[in-house]
Amino acid sequence: VSMISMSCIDRIVLFDVSESATVMPSEVFPMVHRLEIAIRPGLKDPRGAALAATVRAFLGIPIASVRTRDVHRIEADLTEADARRVLHEFVDPVSQRGAVGRLDDESFDVAVTVAYKPGVTDPVGKSARVCVEDTLGRKLAADAAVYTSTMYLLDGVTTADAERIATELLANPVIQTIRIDVYDTWRRAAIERAAWLADDTLQHPGDARDGLV
Repeated sequence: VSMISMSCIDRIVLFDVSESATVMPSEVFPMVHRLEIAIRPGLKDPRGAALAATVRAFLGIPIASVRTRDVHRIEADLTEADARRVLHEFVDPVSQRGAVGRLDDESFDVAVTVAYKPGVTDPVGKSARVCVEDTLGRKLAADAAVYTSTMYLLDGVTTADAERIATELLANPVIQTIRIDVYDTWRRAAIERAAWLADDTLQHPGDARDGLV
């Protein structure tokens, strides 16, 4: 368990949505497919349960529960059908469910997303790229990339609690970034749509426990 002082954190970004956001021409951006994978409802999330127990024991925060999600961001020339094939390979149909885009799930208080900083080797992403290529039966372009991150959906915490959990237990600020969203902001965010389900810098949006944004 890494205990890191808040003074050491390089960057925490809390996102809000601007109604006047500028939309750039689509050709400026690479084709991106976002795959999100989670434990099936009703099944125990061992990683989430372990984190919740650690938070209570070491930080003294009376967190209610934690759910986790693995996110794969594929920047490559894939069709929607290709993305579905890859998701099918990534998901364990017995214990997991996934979506191209975002899973629609029960509400939570705060979501913490941890990812590697640009330029830092993402070992899981490198392995995922190989899996994508094996699934599709072809090599991805040289400029294609697969990035991974982990989402922690926290219940029974404030944004201040979430920041402490993120910086003291979840992320290494030298090589990782942290994103914190309260539920309402997360729901409003313009994220890649959940097009297909597989069954087989510091701004404060408000106190999540009080429902403020």
